[in-house]
Amino acid sequence: MANPTPKAAAQSFDPFTQTVNLKIPGSPPEPIGITDIDAYFGYAMRIAINYSSQVGASLALLVVLLLLTRKEKRNSIIFIFNIIALALNGIRNILQILYFTGPFYEFYAYFAEDYSHVPANEFRISIAGDVLTFLLVCCLEASLVLQVKAVCVTMRDTHKYMLLVLSSLVALAAVVGRLALTVQNSKAIMALNNFQSQEWLAAMSLDITVASICFFSAVFVTKLGVAIYERHKIGMKRWSAMHILFIMGGQTLIIPAIFAVLQYASPVPELGSQVLTMVAIFLPLSAMWASATVENQGSTPSKPSMSLRRKLLGSNLFSTTTSGRRSPDGSKRYDSFSNGTAKSSAQISHSPNTPTQTNPFTDLEKNADREGLGVYMGKSVTVMKEAGR
Repeated sequence: MANPTPKAAAQSFDPFTQTVNLKIPGSPPEPIGITDIDAYFGYAMRIAINYSSQVGASLALLVVLLLLTRKEKRNSIIFIFNIIALALNGIRNILQILYFTGPFYEFYAYFAEDYSHVPANEFRISIAGDVLTFLLVCCLEASLVLQVKAVCVTMRDTHKYMLLVLSSLVALAAVVGRLALTVQNSKAIMALNNFQSQEWLAAMSLDITVASICFFSAVFVTKLGVAIYERHKIGMKRWSAMHILFIMGGQTLIIPAIFAVLQYASPVPELGSQVLTMVAIFLPLSAMWASATVENQGSTPSKPSMSLRRKLLGSNLFSTTTSGRRSPDGSKRYDSFSNGTAKSSAQISHSPNTPTQTNPFTDLEKNADREGLGVYMGKSVTVMKEAGR
């Protein structure tokens, strides 16, 4: 059979799939495909963009949180955990980016697997990135446990303690799984071993972390959802901080799980690292949004709030009466009126014959505010039994 002519050979040659030879001392030349080189650079660019977006989001929110959080809220333990989590998340992503800009990812070192010229400092940077990720998981799990504790304050003591014990065990499982991954990965870095044999450990750690986040978010959303429903039953339908925390809890339940699935289904590398970033961002963001809503509602009461007060306190207290006259039950003297609204010189008191009960949601709101969630509305409400019927 005749050999192909040079012209035919040139036409069949594909320069985009050709191979180049890499010379390695003491070894024969190593052929490397152009497609492998393209994949090498493409992976570095995609993962650097991924990590960079997390750095920008974390540090930007950190600055905003420090500037906008009220002074009295900065002493709460949840605020401290949120600040630490954002700082850790930004730093650990910077350290992970340094791997792809340092000597570990140089072309020759990567393809020849020759890391003899990599300084010891680069090993420490890579290990530090793993350690900071472990500390980030600890902060997030602790913050989630505290938030579950805050919203479960109105539960029976037995149920509350059982839930807290279960929450602690779930958080502990996520922390232990991440610790095991950190130890094994650090050993592989120091020994310059391939980590492919331990990929199951990385997948298990990610799955346990996502499961713990979903568990805490489900508890959070369920408790707030029930509270919102009960408030609606007694006529408290106004948009409040509880609705905001319910929405953000739903986001924390769904979005990290989506990124965990994309870790296995998407060609974009390390999307699983977005799971921790999403939680670190959503937790303080929900508190900021809720606090802003509470402050706005406190400064500009709306007509629905007046209607709610009338329903809760009784229409007689808001009826138009001549200045200086007493209310029908004789327990209150009004000084002046404007459009049916009374300005009192003494505290409003209910009739002795009218049974009252404390709003069951006040403790939930007050405790959540004390923990730094931004839920508490600032005033307790006394609810007449007749108003709740």
